[in-house]
Order: sequence, then structure tokens, then C-alpha cells
Amino acid sequence: MWLGGDFDDPASFEPRSSDAGDVIAEGTIAVAGYGKTPLDRLHFIVNVIRTHVRRQTCTVHVDDRAALASLLGRPPAWCPSCGTRLSSVTS
Repeated sequence: MWLGGDFDDPASFEPRSSDAGDVIAEGTIAVAGYGKTPLDRLHFIVNVIRTHVRRQTCTVHVDDRAALASLLGRPPAWCPSCGTRLSSVTS
């Protein structure tokens, strides 16, 4: 980890261990929407991260699921706020 100072000075760095975080996406570059240019790919990656964070912080499908079921007349399959799948989707 860089502590500050000169990048060429080994004293400016300190070894640190890191814990692995949540896996928010897996796959290959063959996924739809990944893009051809670095900028397209950056937009795709940022969108995946934003979607993950929005779903992690959404309270609609956590706190208001009973209210959603009451409005729909059945348990909701998807959260209308963040898009999280809540149950099996049947056609």
C-alpha cells in the first residue's frame, strides 16, 4: 500500500493484507452490453456496481414486501424500486 511520498522510494510503501469483498459480478467479456471500447466497458462496469449498491441499500423489498403483496394481490416477483428478483418468475 502506498503511504505517500515518492513512488520510486520503497519506504513509501507498506505491505498490507486485504480481505476479499463480495463478488458482485462474474462472467466473461462476451456478456451483452459489455461494449467494444474501453469507455463502453467502463460504463458497463460502473452500471453493474451501481445496480449492486442500489439493490443492497433498497428498503422497499425488505421493509415493504407485505405492502407490495397487498397492492398486487400476490407476492411480488420483482422489487419495483431496485429490480431484485424476489420469487420465482412464472409465465
